[in-house]
Amino acid sequence: MDVLLNEEEQMLQNAAREFLVGECPPSLARAMEKDDLGYPPELWGQMARLGWLGLALPERYGGQGLPLSYLGIILEEIGRAIAPVPFHSTMVPALTIALDGNDEQRSDILPRVCQGDLVMTWALTEVDPRFLPETIHMEAVPEGDSFVLTGAKMFVDNFGASGVCLVACRTAPASPDNQGISLFLVDPASPGISHIPLTTLAKDKQSQVTFDHVRVPKTNMVGELNQGWPLAEEMIDRATLLLCAQMIGATRKDAEMAIEYA
Repeated sequence: MDVLLNEEEQMLQNAAREFLVGECPPSLARAMEKDDLGYPPELWGQMARLGWLGLALPERYGGQGLPLSYLGIILEEIGRAIAPVPFHSTMVPALTIALDGNDEQRSDILPRVCQGDLVMTWALTEVDPRFLPETIHMEAVPEGDSFVLTGAKMFVDNFGASGVCLVACRTAPASPDNQGISLFLVDPASPGISHIPLTTLAKDKQSQVTFDHVRVPKTNMVGELNQGWPLAEEMIDRATLLLCAQMIGATRKDAEMAIEYA
């Protein structure tokens, strides 16, 4: 297996680094720590016009249909530049919609992501932050043509800036057939939702989000009822891979600065 970048990947990396060096000085990250939104919309728009937001999304929805490794290249450079953008938190749920959403969900969400018109996030962890189905207690109860969501999520990235949040809820007790978890697309502006910013070492935008009888249309379910945990596991794997790429970029930059200082 060849782990070196090919010519096309190297060109993407060089172009991304050149762009971010010019557009993301360290002062920008410090300024965004104090900004309620947490990212500069004009920079997000530039990334969309460069095609970064649609790299791994299907071509029929405005993306380029490239392998996940291309997103890793961009995230490595984002980490290197400490670029304050909701790239990771948007790509993780967007990829899940691309792979597991229905045609209506894909048509509604993916073009807006590619164009830079929609920031997304995902909400999985609760008081116990482990990525395990038994740690999910937030309930979604069917009522008419909706589900009513009640509970709380922790460490939700960029919730205050997002237009859609992909939420994992318990819709049934675990059984031999399934883990009783379902996924829902939720509008963060829905009545009954509140969030509290969390203080983190990285000073990034994470929130505790409370859902108090939040009504969500049944058509907003991603995948099948009670069959959401396998989708969530795959989403976690992609999220971990992409976050590792971002951390590698930051670590390499740290090492270069340390060597230069020494």
